[in-house]
Amino acid sequence: MSTTELKKVNLLEFFEKVINGPSREELFDSLRLFNLRQTLVEFTLEQKRLRGSMVKPTVIKARVMGIRPEDGSSNRWLVDLLVNQIVNSDTEPEDPYVSIYFDTQVRAGHIIVPPQREVVVRDGQIVLDGTVIGNLPAATFS
Repeated sequence: MSTTELKKVNLLEFFEKVINGPSREELFDSLRLFNLRQTLVEFTLEQKRLRGSMVKPTVIKARVMGIRPEDGSSNRWLVDLLVNQIVNSDTEPEDPYVSIYFDTQVRAGHIIVPPQREVVVRDGQIVLDGTVIGNLPAATFS
C-alpha cells in the first residue's frame, strides 16, 4: 500500500482568521480530557487572501494544550493547539503547534505568533519542553 506525501504548510503564514470553533465548555473539556482520543476540537480557518482569489474555509482538528485568559471577560482566550489534521486537504502543518486568540462568545478569532515552546512527537508521545504530556492515537502522525 503506497502513501501519498502530504505537502507541509506554515499555519501562521497560510491562514488568517478563525471563523468558527467550539463553545467555551467544549474548549475546556478538550483541555481537561487531553489524554483521551475523543478530545479533538474543530476550528474553521480562513486562508489569507491573494489578490483576486477566492478562498474557502478550512477545518482543522486539534487538541487543546493550554488556555490562558486574554482579558477578564471570561470569553476571550489565548489557546495553544496541537493540530492533528487539516480536514479534506492534501496538506499537513509544517509545525503542528499553533496559538490562537479565540472569543467563545462569537466563536471567532485569529492565529497569533505562538510563544517559544518546543513540541516534539516522538515514539507516539507528545513531548512539550522536554516533558511527556500525552500519547497520540496509533493512527495519528504515522
